[in-house]
Amino acid sequence: MTTTSDRVNLLDLAPCHEALEEELLAAAKRVITTQQFVLGPEGKALEQEVAEYTGAPHAIGCASGSDALLLALRALDVDDSQVVVTTPQSFFATVGAPARLGATVEFVDVEAETMNLDPAKLKEYLASCSKDSEGKLISPRSGKRVTTLITVDLFGRPCRYDQLEALACENGLSIIEDAAQSMGAGLNGQRCGAWGRVACFSFYPTKNLGGAGDGGMLTTRDDELAERLRSLRVHGMAPGGKRYYHREVGWNSRLDELQAALLRVKLPHLDAWNASRREHAAAYDDAFEGLEGLTPLARPADGVEAIYHLYTLRSTPAATSCARTSTSTGSDRGSTTPSRSTCRTASRTTATARGTCPSRSSSAARSSRCLCIPSWAPSGASA
Repeated sequence: MTTTSDRVNLLDLAPCHEALEEELLAAAKRVITTQQFVLGPEGKALEQEVAEYTGAPHAIGCASGSDALLLALRALDVDDSQVVVTTPQSFFATVGAPARLGATVEFVDVEAETMNLDPAKLKEYLASCSKDSEGKLISPRSGKRVTTLITVDLFGRPCRYDQLEALACENGLSIIEDAAQSMGAGLNGQRCGAWGRVACFSFYPTKNLGGAGDGGMLTTRDDELAERLRSLRVHGMAPGGKRYYHREVGWNSRLDELQAALLRVKLPHLDAWNASRREHAAAYDDAFEGLEGLTPLARPADGVEAIYHLYTLRSTPAATSCARTSTSTGSDRGSTTPSRSTCRTASRTTATARGTCPSRSSSAARSSRCLCIPSWAPSGASA
C-alpha cells in the first residue's frame, strides 16, 4: 500500500524551499527592513535580470500573468472593434483578457503533436479573411478587423515562431506571446519572452519560476510600448512623471517587492531546474513509447528547447483506468482542460468571445484529454 511519504506529487515545492531557506528568509527580511514594499529596488533589479535572461531589452513587473495579458492588449489599443486570434488549448485567461476589453476572440486549431497553435491552420484562417480599403484584414466570422495574435507556449514548449512571425508580419498582426509556462524555453537560440511585440509571464507558485503568491512580468523590445506598460500598471501615471497626474486610465497592477526578492533568489537556479525536467521528460518519452492509449507529445524538434512545465500525454478514454491506477500506486497526475471547453465557456459567458471552435473531427479536438504527470526536480536548488 502506498503511504503519504511514498507519494510523488504533481508538484512539491518543499525541496526547493528547504535548499534555499536561508537565502529566501534573508531576502524577505531585507524587504521588511527597507520598508519599500512596492516599485522598489528588488522589483527594478528583477526586471533587469529577467530582461537579461530572456534577451528582451525591457521587462515590466505586474501583479499576475493574467494582468500581463490585459496590460499587453491595452497597450496595443485592442478594443471592441477588433478580433484577437488565439488557440483554444489554453487556460481561460488567454480569452478572458481580450474579452474584458470587448474584443472578439476567434480560434485557430492546434497541432495534435505539440498542442501549440498550428501555423498551417493560421495560414488558412488568414487566407479566408478579406481586406478593407486600407488593406486591413477583416474576419469572415465577425466582420471585424483582425489585429492581434496571442500565441501560447503550452506546457513549456515554444510555438513555431519562425513561421508564425512571418505570417504575422505579412498580414500586419501584432503577436502577444503568452509565455506563462515557458520561462527558460527557447527556439533556435532565442528564448521565450523575446518573440513578438510583447510577451507575458506568470510567477504563480506552480510555475518553473514561481513566487510565494501571484506575480507577473512583461518583456518587449519596443521602447515606446515598454514606457506605456509601465504607465498602465500604475493607473496611467507617467513613469518618473508628476505624481497623481494620469495621462490615461490604467490599472493597479504592480509586482510587490517581497515577490520580486524571492524570485531573485530562485532565478539563478532556473536553468538547472529546467535541465532536470528535460532529463525526466526524456526518460518518460522512452518509457511511454508504444504504450497503447497514452501518447506523449512529440519530442522537441531541432532548435526547440522545451522546459516541461508539465509533462503531458494525450490519453484516450480507454486509458482512464491506467491514470487511476497511477494515482492509487503513488504517482500524482492532473488533467488539463479539453480544447473545446474554453470555446464553450467563452461563448456562454461573454458575447464578445464568440470565436468559432475547431471542428470536433479535427486532430486537436478528438475525444482525448491531456494527462500530466510529475516532471519537477526533487533534489532542491541545484536540481
